[in-house]
Amino acid sequence: MLDFDLSKFELQTFHNSNLRSFFKSYKNSKIYLFYAELRDILWNLQIKNGMIAINQRKKTYEFDVTDRTIKNWLYELQELGFLEFKYKRFDLCYIQMKDYTKLQILYPKTHKENGDPIFPSRFYKDVQLIIKNAIKDFKDKTLVFENEEVILCDFSSRNELSFAQSVYVKTKLANDEQFQHNIIYEDLVRQPLPNLKCNFAQAIIKKRIKEALEHCSDSYKKIQLAS
Repeated sequence: MLDFDLSKFELQTFHNSNLRSFFKSYKNSKIYLFYAELRDILWNLQIKNGMIAINQRKKTYEFDVTDRTIKNWLYELQELGFLEFKYKRFDLCYIQMKDYTKLQILYPKTHKENGDPIFPSRFYKDVQLIIKNAIKDFKDKTLVFENEEVILCDFSSRNELSFAQSVYVKTKLANDEQFQHNIIYEDLVRQPLPNLKCNFAQAIIKKRIKEALEHCSDSYKKIQLAS
């Protein structure tokens, strides 16, 4: 028998959970309104076992979307673990609501195993753009970092740093371009990332990276002059 706790869907409990924090950064924030609508139905009818039915056609009118969109939302919420789409009969969709408080996606890690903080995805995306702009003047130039001659590389995707949850510049060896190496921000600039609460954090990151790359470029020029 399904162990379902209706009290988890009481309005105050629902609003005080991590749900809104999760859906704020989710790619489709409107889906939260749809999920909240399902909560309203469940709570207003006081359905103890969590099984509800919605009229799919009616919901398309309420949310001004197509039948396919409602269906996609249901499958998306099912994939995330919020519910189970049981079956459909005519326009009625039968849905088993699940205990959202047990979902790990609502409790993301704040630190890596080595103790380093994990920043919001938007931070990594913004920093990747900063790095992309900062390295423009150094593309196709040979640099020296820790006695190795390297060349800067482009990121493989626009979300690379977000997926890696790390801040770095990509390089390859000047004498072996098959060998790629990521230089972590702290190793490159010799300083930790600035506090995100600082209004000038992004400007500081850009300035430090450009200064570090200038130093690496100057180091290569000195070697060339000495040889």
